[in-house]
Amino acid sequence: MDSASWICTTQFKMELMKTRITIITISAILLGFALGFFVSGRMTHGRMEHIVKMQQPEGMKKRMMRIIQPTEDQVEKIEGILDEHTNTVDVLRKKNRAQLRSAHQELRDALHEVLTEEQELRLQKAHRKMFRSHRPPPPHHLE
Repeated sequence: MDSASWICTTQFKMELMKTRITIITISAILLGFALGFFVSGRMTHGRMEHIVKMQQPEGMKKRMMRIIQPTEDQVEKIEGILDEHTNTVDVLRKKNRAQLRSAHQELRDALHEVLTEEQELRLQKAHRKMFRSHRPPPPHHLE
């Protein structure tokens, strides 16, 4: 093999190696983005489930007991206080949810009188899209 063909072959191999390295690097970056996207979404979903659970009476009670760390003598009294309070908070949350739902319905009724059919369809589509991406509330919130 003469020196010119050896140089061409070596240059070709170098270019091929650079191309492989570039492809591997880009693939690793894309894989990292994909993994980050999915892991981040799963973590966010887990946090939201935790928040919803903590807003429920039992979750709130457990959290408070963990924070307070009551003595054996205090457990019964504190559980009674927390039961009363968490039930009151739950009633208020349900009442507030019903009032909010009613206010939204009043808004839709008032807008219905003013909007064109096209505008109302856009509003309905946006409303469906917004609530399709949210999970329904936990069963204790339903009336």
